[in-house]
Amino acid sequence: MDKNIVNKFLSCITAITTDGVLVVKNKTATVSHSDGANIAMVRCQTMLDIPDGSYGVEYDKLLTAIKSTKCKDVGFEFTKSDYILTYETTRHNFAALNVSTLQPIRPPVNIDWGCEIDIDVNEFIEIISVMEQNINSQKNELAKITVSYDGVLKFRAEEDIRNFVERDVSTIAIQKGAGGSFKSAYPMSIIASISVAIRKLNTKTVTICFDNDTPACLKLHDEDVTVEYIIAPRIE
Repeated sequence: MDKNIVNKFLSCITAITTDGVLVVKNKTATVSHSDGANIAMVRCQTMLDIPDGSYGVEYDKLLTAIKSTKCKDVGFEFTKSDYILTYETTRHNFAALNVSTLQPIRPPVNIDWGCEIDIDVNEFIEIISVMEQNINSQKNELAKITVSYDGVLKFRAEEDIRNFVERDVSTIAIQKGAGGSFKSAYPMSIIASISVAIRKLNTKTVTICFDNDTPACLKLHDEDVTVEYIIAPRIE
C-alpha cells in the first residue's frame, strides 16, 4: 500500500502513544489508546490490507522503519508472534507485543460538548507554533493553552497578565454553542505534539469541541485517515 498513507496513520498515533493494540476488521485498522499519564487519547482509523485480528504493535519503531525507505509502496505480513514490513527486496521483522499486557482498545468517546467549531487547520498549526516559540522550553511541560469562546474564539498561552500570547481565531463554521460562553485550559506540550502530527494530513479544517472545564476533542480527517484527539483539561 501507499507508504504515505501508513506514514500519516502512524504519525497521528505516535503523537500520543508509542505502542498498543492495532485492531483490524474488514481491512479497517483502528487504534484507540491514551498516553501513559492518561491525559490525552488518540482514536485513529485507516484501511490496511492485513487479516482481521488484534495485534500488539510498537508504532514508533514501525514508523521509523517506514520513514527510512525511499520506496513509495510498502507491504505487511501480520501474525500473533510478529509483523513484517516489506518493500522491494527488503523484509523488516518486528516481534509482536503481547496483546494481553497492553491497554485494551477503547470505544469512541461520547461527550456532549457545549461548543463545536471548525477552523482552518493551517491557522491552528500556526497559532500553536507561535505560542510554543514564546514559551520557555523548560516550562513547556507545565504551560497551558486556554481555549475560550464568547462570540469570538480565542487561544491564549499562559495566564500571566504581563507575559502571554493571545490570538483571536477566524471560524469557518460554528456547529454548536453560538450564544454561549465556554472556556477551558489544556497542556501545551500535548497540543504541540498533535499540531506536528496533523501536518501530515491533507485536510483544510480541524473541528475543536470543548466546554467549561471539560476535555477537548480535535477532529480531523482526509481521504485516507480519520483521527480524533481527546485532551484532558489542566487541573491546577
